Amino acid sequence: MVQIKTPTYPTPAVQATLGQTSDELAAHVDGKLSKLYDKVEGVDAKMDAKCAEIYARCDDISARFTEVRNAARQSYDKVGFIDTDAEKQLQGEFARVDTELNLQHYDITDARQKAVETSRELKELRDQVRGMGKAMRSQFRELHDIIQKLQTAVDTHAKVAAASQSKVQDVHVDVSCTHESRPQPRLPNPPMLTDPANLRVWIVQMRSKLAVDGETIGSPEVQCHYVFALLNPEAQKIAVSAIRLCHEENYWDYEAIFTLLNAFYP
Repeated sequence: MVQIKTPTYPTPAVQATLGQTSDELAAHVDGKLSKLYDKVEGVDAKMDAKCAEIYARCDDISARFTEVRNAARQSYDKVGFIDTDAEKQLQGEFARVDTELNLQHYDITDARQKAVETSRELKELRDQVRGMGKAMRSQFRELHDIIQKLQTAVDTHAKVAAASQSKVQDVHVDVSCTHESRPQPRLPNPPMLTDPANLRVWIVQMRSKLAVDGETIGSPEVQCHYVFALLNPEAQKIAVSAIRLCHEENYWDYEAIFTLLNAFYP
């Protein structure tokens, strides 16, 4: 009996594992993204607080420097009436202090500006991280949907394979029944016609064989070729005309071969 193999598909256990893996992957990604969001929010809150503290310190230092500078200018104004070398020296000292205070004020202003820019950059980074997280979540959701579709396709293929296997088994049964119900030959094959003197006896043997086992041999066309195969080469040259005629008229009758041989070997 011919064995017919069908393709093997994942077992139900493998299909269940595939679905479970996709669900676990989606849950794992969601958990990681949530933790990342929490960390970003925490860093953002700390940076806001730190920037606010820096702003407050800068404002306080700036106010103090302004007070010192104003006090120095007031002192300078008070001693402005002294027209001595000490006055000139004091004026120079006040000018130096005023310059240093202005430079320090500029440094504080610059530091505050840098803190503002750093805070802005951190906020932009936070927005970028949030955008990346949303994109990643969307991609993993799409991946989860693809896995679900693949699982559905695998289930469908498994069902189709099961149905095909059932049909193949039915075909096996039909073929087995047909093979078992085919009749077995009951008469031996006639000998090959080697001597035209034995033509009459040979034709009787061949007719008996075809009458008893014709169904086993096959269709009328097959029966004609069966008769032709048991002729010697000389007789086949004669019988080939009968075979050609049967083929042209699409009517197969082994008696045509016998008639033609009787005509050549009276």
